[in-house]
Amino acid sequence: MDLGLNIVNLGPGRPRKPLEAEPVRPLVAADLELAATVERHSQPPVIKRITDRHHALARLLAAGTPEGEAALILGYDNSRVSILKQSPAFQELLALYRAEVDREFATTLDHMAGLSRDALLELRGRLEDEPEKFSNRELLSVVNDMVDRADVDGSDAKLPTRIELVPANMPLPVRDARSGTGSGDAE
Repeated sequence: MDLGLNIVNLGPGRPRKPLEAEPVRPLVAADLELAATVERHSQPPVIKRITDRHHALARLLAAGTPEGEAALILGYDNSRVSILKQSPAFQELLALYRAEVDREFATTLDHMAGLSRDALLELRGRLEDEPEKFSNRELLSVVNDMVDRADVDGSDAKLPTRIELVPANMPLPVRDARSGTGSGDAE
């Protein structure tokens, strides 16, 4: 079937040769029995030398790049990436880069935590020095943002993501169960 695609030689490799096959003898039952006894799980080939391309592939995979995308970036066939991932030498290389990614992520989290502490202390200092400069809306926003991310009892239970504070005499909006929208008037 011709799909009308104009595909030229996309990379290195041997030029195509026509495939020729001819039967040597008819297939017999003994051939099928022999084929059933052959182990189908092949061992991955031993990598003789780790190349820069192997390192690049390991870095991409450790960083979370999908296999197909990493293969495309480096000019590997998807099946070659799969075979390499089964190789003990490549698995060791991949583990090395994954550990590096984990260390970098931990460092980034440490920097983020430090920045958050600094911002919180600055905000607290400003609030203590000149509380009148903060509106109720700003203070409620700070409280909502902090409560939303707090792990109060150490459980994984999700806290409400939105807390609405309204005066006791204000009518609550009536929510339409089908659309999830409110009418704004209490019934």
